[in-house]
Amino acid sequence: MMSKIPVFRGIMLFLFLSVCAFPQITKVPGLEIANLISSSAVITSNDGTVHFFFSDDVAGSVRSIGHKKMVNGVWQTGAEYLQTKEVVALDTVYGITAIKFPGGRIMVGWRTDYHYYAYSDNNGQTWSEPAQIPCGSSTLQKRSSLQGTFTITPGGNALYSYVRSGLIYMIISSDSGGTWSAEFPVGNVSLAGVASAVVAEYPAGTLICALTYSSAANPGMYRIRSTNGGMSWSDPVSYVSGFPFAARPKYHKGGGDTLSLFYETLSATPYPGIYQRDIYKIVSANGGIVFSSPVPVTRYKSDDRYFNLSYNGSHFSFLSNRDSSGKAIYIGPVKGNDEPAPPVLYNYFAYTEGGAAQNEFRVRVKADDSNLKSVQLRANKNGGAFEIMTLNDLGLFSDSIAGDYIYSHTIPGFVPGDLITWQIIVNDSTDLQVSSPVKTAYFAIGDFIRFDTLKAGLMTIPFDNTGSIADAGNTNPRAGWYDGKSFLFSAGFALSGKASGQVWANGEFTASRLEDYQSGIVGSDPADPRNSIFIIRSSDQPFGEAWQRYRFAVPNGAQFYDGDNDGIYNPVDLNSNNQWDANEDAPMIIGDYTAFAVFNDGRPAAQRLFSSQNPLGIQIAQTVFSKSLSTNGFNEVAFVRYTITNKSPYDALDDVYFSVMTDPDLGDYQDDLIGSDPTRDGGYVYNDGSDTQYGANPPAFMQSFVQWPFTYVPGVTYTDVNSNGMYDEGTDTPLDSLIVNYGSVIGRKSYRGAGFAPVRSFMQSISSHPTIGGFDTPEQLRNYQLGLNKYGDPINVCTWNFGNGSSLPDCGSINPQFMYSGSPDLNTGWLNTTPLDQRYMLTAGPFRMEKNKPVTLLVSYVIGRGNTPVASVGKVKEVTDFAYHIYNSNFTDYTTSIEENTAIIPAEFSLSQNYPNPFNPETSIRFAIPAAGLVKLNIYNILGQKVRSLTNEVLQAGEHTITFNAAEFSSGIYFYRAEWNGTSITRKMTLLK
Repeated sequence: MMSKIPVFRGIMLFLFLSVCAFPQITKVPGLEIANLISSSAVITSNDGTVHFFFSDDVAGSVRSIGHKKMVNGVWQTGAEYLQTKEVVALDTVYGITAIKFPGGRIMVGWRTDYHYYAYSDNNGQTWSEPAQIPCGSSTLQKRSSLQGTFTITPGGNALYSYVRSGLIYMIISSDSGGTWSAEFPVGNVSLAGVASAVVAEYPAGTLICALTYSSAANPGMYRIRSTNGGMSWSDPVSYVSGFPFAARPKYHKGGGDTLSLFYETLSATPYPGIYQRDIYKIVSANGGIVFSSPVPVTRYKSDDRYFNLSYNGSHFSFLSNRDSSGKAIYIGPVKGNDEPAPPVLYNYFAYTEGGAAQNEFRVRVKADDSNLKSVQLRANKNGGAFEIMTLNDLGLFSDSIAGDYIYSHTIPGFVPGDLITWQIIVNDSTDLQVSSPVKTAYFAIGDFIRFDTLKAGLMTIPFDNTGSIADAGNTNPRAGWYDGKSFLFSAGFALSGKASGQVWANGEFTASRLEDYQSGIVGSDPADPRNSIFIIRSSDQPFGEAWQRYRFAVPNGAQFYDGDNDGIYNPVDLNSNNQWDANEDAPMIIGDYTAFAVFNDGRPAAQRLFSSQNPLGIQIAQTVFSKSLSTNGFNEVAFVRYTITNKSPYDALDDVYFSVMTDPDLGDYQDDLIGSDPTRDGGYVYNDGSDTQYGANPPAFMQSFVQWPFTYVPGVTYTDVNSNGMYDEGTDTPLDSLIVNYGSVIGRKSYRGAGFAPVRSFMQSISSHPTIGGFDTPEQLRNYQLGLNKYGDPINVCTWNFGNGSSLPDCGSINPQFMYSGSPDLNTGWLNTTPLDQRYMLTAGPFRMEKNKPVTLLVSYVIGRGNTPVASVGKVKEVTDFAYHIYNSNFTDYTTSIEENTAIIPAEFSLSQNYPNPFNPETSIRFAIPAAGLVKLNIYNILGQKVRSLTNEVLQAGEHTITFNAAEFSSGIYFYRAEWNGTSITRKMTLLK
């Protein structure tokens, strides 16, 4: 017996049912919008063809009324449309009605903006053009007349009745719909407040009308009669009084003197607050004088609604949820029955409960059927074999009281992270069965973190678990901040490539409504708590809660240090010394803050900017990290690593490009300028003057590809020995190789047979611009990535109005794929000269994504601030160089330019004792020089070997301080030596970890 299975606490899951068989009542197939159909009608032509009419009126659609056929019991594929017109919200299709004339003509009517009808004289093979039914004389009367119903008189005339402003009206056609009479009222002058009605003539010379009222004070169904052609009417008499709700009355003329009245009811179920809708009828065998007691037509104990029946039709239609695909349209024969009807699952609860341990899975089910046999739970734990357990209604497991139609079961013994896959099955004694969809649920593994905020110095950037950056989380407004002011509205990424030669594109960039990614690995439930963001801090207790929770990140692709080399992440303090040792497992820790999340392009096409693009199967693991620094001017440095994996059906995705997408708002969003720096593989935003938020010296913000994406290319990076188009280690011959840095814990990794794909372009985007104003198709996005405008044309640097290209003598030789590649800090080259609300994309590629071979790249996010706006550009480039330095040191050397104090000129050369000492892992070293000169400051181990050079440059006279980070070094004694003007001083320091 399984010990446990997890689920979300207190969540009600409403059920879609799967049913084995529906005697006599059948589903109309091929209606993708069945759940939106609120009106339908059925009529049978003389050749036996069943004609089904339905509303297809989603707002904005150009379709309105559809027509399907069933020939010899087989539904024909596809549908035709009798009317095609733009449908707006107030003019949706309803009130479909149909009749057949004695001569064989079939006619259908409906209402959109007006009432219309069409007819066919050849059994529905062709149809007349839609024409208006004249429901009144004025436009207002015609548009305010509600749904109408056709009946046919004993003499073969068409009668059309409808309601307007609570009153009943009817018109007559004596030529099979060719012409119509003027309207005349139905009922006495005191009759008012009518909600729905139908008028028929039966027997000959007698008009009868069934009606319902709008007011709840007059429940049920009523009738009135006229024996003088409608000159006068009887007072309303109750037809049906046994139901608090009755609606949609429809007369049906059977054989002989039989006349039936069908209608829809609402009645209670055994569960408070849950109601069922059914179709009932009353029957008269004496021409409508006396009717029988109500008889159920449908017996399904849930919703059968939006019922309709033609006056002389053989079938009725309705909307029901008695199917596993959700709501669907069904038809049933008037003379048939609904026995046995399938059982129903009204709803069910699934939750964990068990006191402090939270170790029980409980399920409660509300089910009903006239012949209920059993309610079962089919479940497995953590992917094991399924087991079937019978639920009971004995008042156990918190299911209230015995015999209340609430069935329950409890499974104990779960632990955090357990997964339960489960399904409810209901059986009745006639072997009909319904089942819920298969669901998954989880026991809590801690907080489900959907968004968090990265902090680096004065820079804070929110992000979430779908790939959105800045425009994420619950900050108000959602943005990246520096020194309490905004600098970044939205950032993210975009991808494009080719699959079997076809262009595809997707991404996650909220500013352009490009939102194709959802949390989790490919195929997972976004609500799975294992799709959380997992956060590791350098201050976390080794083997503590954060390290343990990281267990659930590793199956999603999170990297870890495998200290015991067993291939399994198992953070255990093997020697119980309360500190981490090299033979013990540890999570990936880079800097002081590391956050891991995984997401995939699983959003359905209907929710995408590019609605032609279906999920491809791309999975991206994102690691965001930073380190708290105390190096003035270089603190705002953060990194975002993307590890992209092809999980698609394709063996390889070719010609892939990756773009960093950015919508910066540097203070006032309307005064931004942008630029690219091809030497640093980056792009940046800055101001050319003071800013309303930042003042006289606004900062600059820059993103760069610190590590390019890498790729395997046959014939370029490797020789494809076995000619399978894929790099196979040990078989193929590598022609290139590369190293990727993952930090001091995991180290550097070599990739044989691979090469880096360089940065391709930096492109500007201006809202509403005709050629660079965003993208509407995958091809337009890809054109931007290639360094072209949206239509595939290059930018003409010499004539481009938003830059200074026209003033540059060499404008024709400037690469237009890197827009504004000059240097604002030096006032040289091609510069952006028009401040705007800017967006840009920085693209690298092309690269090839072989199936299940991750491609890794790294992007830096940095801010620099100088004394002037353009000085900030120079500063942000220095900070970007620092980011490269950090990466090249494998994230171990966080030393930067020296802090200077030249206001005080010392009398002699001196070297102070480092502080703190002992230290771990950083310490500050201060020295003073009385005159400018070359200064060297080096670190040596106890054997006298130089292990680090901290500076080797000419410095001005004064006091200088430099920070030394020894994160990659082992504990022990080290020496530092300063040399100036032929003089050296050496001191000792202790690294104690």
